[in-house]
Amino acid sequence: SLLSLEELQSYLGDYLGYGQLEIREFFNEHKSEVGKVDLAGLQRGFARLNPYLIGKRNGCTIWRKPGAVCAPGAQVNIEDLVDCKVYICDKTEQTFVDECSGCEVLIGPCEGATFVRDCKNCTFWVATRQLRTRGCTGCSFYLHSHTEPIIEGSKEL
Repeated sequence: SLLSLEELQSYLGDYLGYGQLEIREFFNEHKSEVGKVDLAGLQRGFARLNPYLIGKRNGCTIWRKPGAVCAPGAQVNIEDLVDCKVYICDKTEQTFVDECSGCEVLIGPCEGATFVRDCKNCTFWVATRQLRTRGCTGCSFYLHSHTEPIIEGSKEL
């Protein structure tokens, strides 16, 4: 069975909560010669569709709309991104952001802790119970938190 862009947008966007830009990028990267995504293309890109792990991307815009990651105990890991825009617009239990550079990241609301580690020149908008940073340089934070942030080994924040 072959999937059109419209079918992917309906399922991935409307049902699973992925953003339209990410769906279009997925479609363009994995479509076959006939202009639709076949089973082989879906299998190649399936790991990238993990709503809880966003990693190893460059220059992408990534959305997780309400309902995409709100499973009880949901933890989101954002790692190894360069010049990306990430919008987690859903409730999470815990969020980890590791080794990102030049990114814009919105996280909220996070019911537990948000950990930001080893990031450089990023901007964060975070609503969380607790923010912890370690090894970050040149980052800006716009924060709503129940506690004071815990900042370890970071500079130019």
